[in-house]
Amino acid sequence: MCSNHTAGFERVRVCLGGTFEPFHAGHRALLREAAAGATDLFVGITDGVLARRPDRAIRPWQDRAETVRRFLSEEGYRGELTVRPLTDGSGPAATGAYDRIVVSPETLPGAHAINKSRQANGLPPLDVRVVPHVLAEDLLPLSATRIAAGLIDVDGKRLRPVRVAVGSANGVKVSAVAKELARILPCAAEVKGFAVASGVAEQPRDEATLRGAQNRAKAALAAWPEAEYAIGIEAGLVKFPGNEGYLEAQACAVLDRDGWETHGWGPAFHYPDWLTKRALAGEMVSDVLGPIANDPSLGSTTGAIGWLTEGRFDRTELSRLAVLMAFVPRFRRGLYGPSSSEGKTS
Repeated sequence: MCSNHTAGFERVRVCLGGTFEPFHAGHRALLREAAAGATDLFVGITDGVLARRPDRAIRPWQDRAETVRRFLSEEGYRGELTVRPLTDGSGPAATGAYDRIVVSPETLPGAHAINKSRQANGLPPLDVRVVPHVLAEDLLPLSATRIAAGLIDVDGKRLRPVRVAVGSANGVKVSAVAKELARILPCAAEVKGFAVASGVAEQPRDEATLRGAQNRAKAALAAWPEAEYAIGIEAGLVKFPGNEGYLEAQACAVLDRDGWETHGWGPAFHYPDWLTKRALAGEMVSDVLGPIANDPSLGSTTGAIGWLTEGRFDRTELSRLAVLMAFVPRFRRGLYGPSSSEGKTS
């Protein structure tokens, strides 16, 4: 609930702007932040050319203004409220007597531009409050564009399966991605694998391992441009600091349609020294262990880890955990980025 305000309190004059169409959970978060502690609140709602959108119809200004007023009233805001048409990017914030401006990560550059203008005119800069993205069920930012496309509703509920491209035709990797997404997303996912090049050696080492995962993710997105996520997984020999010798580890890169890329690693383990030496010499581990394990398709089934642990763990689980680790920054996006707000204040 928004705070009530009474006479005698220091004035806190807050401004924000937006189209507010369709009115969704992200707008509600912005307005709540703006109203919290404000004695005077200005809401600029775009009109005219500034309100036009190529992908959707926009309700008349009066209707959108009434939606904003009604929401603030229902939230319990009792301060002074001014709602006016916004026909330019800055509105009155560049010259008005305000203390604070509330923005989303996308509109943060506009707030910086407003402050530069204010300083040039001898006015004090505004305190900039950045409200982190409200995430939809698919862990992607809730937006009017995605609502208009029929992908989500105004509360972020997914209306269609999330499209996910995997940079490999290997059934183990595709299965690992599908399995982990079923765990971390409350909505359905359509997962497709694509045979793409990693751009690194078949048995990569150290930083080339992550680079291979990144290359696979980028190539997968190019192979399926409609995908909302692209995921690359690459196994390699990695020399971790403080550890003697190389460990086998899987790197995962997750790339979304907005261009944000996050990384993670699965559990790492030792091969026998003789096997590591042969792998470092360029031999594929599955080719070496396959005859010993009496499984010529070892690389596309349980993997070396399955045989070495006598079935206690398998390659799918290694890949699945790497996917989970790569998604960690996406659960609390406001702390990581892009445009992380570091506690909402910039």
